Amino acid sequence: MTINHEMITQETNLIRAIQSGDESAIAVLFKKYTPVVNKIWRQYFINGMEREDWHQEAMIVLIRIIEQYDCDRGVSFGSFYRQALKNRFFDLIRRKNAKKRLPDSAVSSFDAFENFYSDTVMDLSAVCPEKIILQNEQIEVVLGRLSILERGILLEMFKTTTIREIAIKYNCSESKIVNAFERCKRKFNQYRDEMNG
Repeated sequence: MTINHEMITQETNLIRAIQSGDESAIAVLFKKYTPVVNKIWRQYFINGMEREDWHQEAMIVLIRIIEQYDCDRGVSFGSFYRQALKNRFFDLIRRKNAKKRLPDSAVSSFDAFENFYSDTVMDLSAVCPEKIILQNEQIEVVLGRLSILERGILLEMFKTTTIREIAIKYNCSESKIVNAFERCKRKFNQYRDEMNG
């Protein structure tokens, strides 16, 4: 009974030393729990993970949980560490399985298939030059059908100027600006109907 109490006291002293900044105590505590680390390693399996990698993970877990562990709570550090190791192992398994679910094509680089992407993926920011010419011609036709006031108001509206600012600039009422803009829209719709008709 006293041996068990002495072991717990030694462990508590090691943990408190680590919490106080004694890095040499980490290796001593890790060595004490190496059989637990190895048992979990044998109990579970991650394809491609070496024992040394698992030991590094276990050391990281040890350092993290020591920061959280409260010696005065009465919880066994061994149980606390064992559960943290299992949680970490399951996290690694989940991460490994998630990588398996990714298709190879999603992992490859765009540079590897540059010709494929340039031929098949549409660049929405690039505009066809023929469309630009056609649209410019259509805009010129519509602008030609507008009065000087309507044309000026339409151009001002494209600048995202407010109706009030346009009315002040043209020295007229806001309703006159709105009516002129409505006439612009009607003339544009008439032209579009003629083109589609």
